[in-house]
Amino acid sequence: MKPTVYAGGGIAVAPDPVRGVIRVWTWWPDAAALQLVRVTGDGVRSPVRGAFPLVPTTATRRNLCTNPSVEVSLSGYVALNGQTTLSRPSGSAPAGTYVLRMVSTSTTTGALVPGTLPGPGTFTISLNLFWSTRPSGVTVTVPWLDAAGSSAGTTTITLSGDQINTSVGQTARHVLTAVAPSGAVTGSVTLTVTGITANVTTVDMDAVVIERAATDGSYFDGSSTGGSWTGTAGLSTSLLAPLFVVDDGEPPFDTAVTYEAYNAALTGGRVASVPVLLASTGTTWITHPAAPASPFVVQLAAPTPVRTYEVDQGTFNVLGRARPVVVSAAQRRAATGTVTFGALSRAELRSLLATFGDLSPVLLRVPGDYDPGDMWVVLGALTVDPQGRLPYQDTRVISAPFTEVDPPDAALVA
Repeated sequence: MKPTVYAGGGIAVAPDPVRGVIRVWTWWPDAAALQLVRVTGDGVRSPVRGAFPLVPTTATRRNLCTNPSVEVSLSGYVALNGQTTLSRPSGSAPAGTYVLRMVSTSTTTGALVPGTLPGPGTFTISLNLFWSTRPSGVTVTVPWLDAAGSSAGTTTITLSGDQINTSVGQTARHVLTAVAPSGAVTGSVTLTVTGITANVTTVDMDAVVIERAATDGSYFDGSSTGGSWTGTAGLSTSLLAPLFVVDDGEPPFDTAVTYEAYNAALTGGRVASVPVLLASTGTTWITHPAAPASPFVVQLAAPTPVRTYEVDQGTFNVLGRARPVVVSAAQRRAATGTVTFGALSRAELRSLLATFGDLSPVLLRVPGDYDPGDMWVVLGALTVDPQGRLPYQDTRVISAPFTEVDPPDAALVA
């Protein structure tokens, strides 16, 4: 499903019942950190383990080209000379549906690319190029102006013969670097292709990215996942926030939940997903807090264990009273009982023993119509019972006393 675009940040979700998780994509331009929260139908908000907070390791990218893939029009592109005609044919395009096509009645063609480079600094210029016949030369030039509007020099980048060859009869991406000279405050980008066949050679350009700093040059615009337009869609600069992908292995099954991402630096900085339901397919899962993205299916001998809710209570006989005085705690203790797992192979047995080996609480997730519902439990002594099977018969039964506990702090993946 194409994610919904929100002002500022964004969030998208997809259930994965085969892995027992809900995958969440979230982003927010220039956010120092995001906090991801799961919201159940009763309005309870729970931090998503491993995603509270989410701290980006890369900066938000900015595409300074104001018409990067000519999806709306040719606005901003200017033909290099009077012999060049610009058009916008549709078809197989590196980005979107359309490409910028240049055809010339002379042996030289090219175009000015819309977008301003705010010098000084290092810039990455990336674009996809295609020519139907091989040109003899291809250059990208950036003339620079100083604060007074006078020339501050020109950066010229010449494609090598090997680079030219990669775009003959096919599209290829070219990632180039331009360094603004001292005193430069603004620059513009022009593509020049020489040595073409007049009225025959077609030159296509698409997926333009102009950004400050050295990057991998991969394409993005405001329509990309994690992207946003700063103005008119398709005709403005755009941002690409770092994209976080989180697999939540702790949501309840068979009931709709939503997710919210918070930008703690902004008052009211919150985006919400559409409701999503994770189907249990009738299975029971265990999630260990050290691996919240990797739950696994378990075989419960008794899906509904016997539960005991003990009390802290004292009964005191008082002289002169027929009935005693009872002193009780404010509430009953959490459930205790015994849970039994079936291990159908030695690998499954080893996996269960390893999961329960560090004595950490684990989340027992059951289908939505089971009683009891999901429980965080700690297990006591494990009993591995072969139930009279021969040594080479792998099936074993693991039983252990359990106590229901509160979940570990969601900020800790351990």
